[in-house]
Amino acid sequence: MITLTVLGTSLTASANIFFAVVRPSQSYWAYGLPSAILSVFGADFVFSAGTLFIAKVALPHEQSVAGALFQTMTQVSQQYTNNSVHRIKRPLARNIVWSGDNDFDLQSHSGDRVGQAGCDGT
Repeated sequence: MITLTVLGTSLTASANIFFAVVRPSQSYWAYGLPSAILSVFGADFVFSAGTLFIAKVALPHEQSVAGALFQTMTQVSQQYTNNSVHRIKRPLARNIVWSGDNDFDLQSHSGDRVGQAGCDGT
């Protein structure tokens, strides 16, 4: 079970790294699709290992309650994570100004250039 958990966590972490380094000017097939696939496989491995762990640790007459508690905590943590991501993403999305060549500039509130993520690496 530890192997499944480590494998799932590694796949999910590598998916996040692929999502972080993708540039809007690159093809979806370069980083987008592999990161989406790795994210799904990683979550499936972690969830399966957690379910197996709960089934192994709980007594036979407690397995239904333990499974329900595991499901509930998984859904609550997903909603908490989604809410946190949206709270972080909204202020950052206001600072992105798209240019015509699918690159973007991050603008501060005063209009000064903070950074640019473009193909030229500047």
